Amino acid sequence: MATINISLPTTLKSQAENAVGLGLYSSFSDFVRTAMREHLAAIKYNVWAEEAKKEKREGKGTIIKSDAELDAYFRKLKLRTMKNSNI
Repeated sequence: MATINISLPTTLKSQAENAVGLGLYSSFSDFVRTAMREHLAAIKYNVWAEEAKKEKREGKGTIIKSDAELDAYFRKLKLRTMKNSNI
């Protein structure tokens, strides 16, 4: 596991320490790792949403009629975005 140093505003550090103190996270490091994972997941979904909007603008929109079609659509977006980014 890699180690990093970061500078944080005092308020942000205190809020994170409070979350740890409440037992929501086992440590400050656990808090930061969880926050980073959640943020990276949100970025991935935002990229997918932008891809879907782009398809719509280009007249390539897809009408999804079932859960299976939805799953297939997200698999397609995932594969396409994996080729274009490291997220």
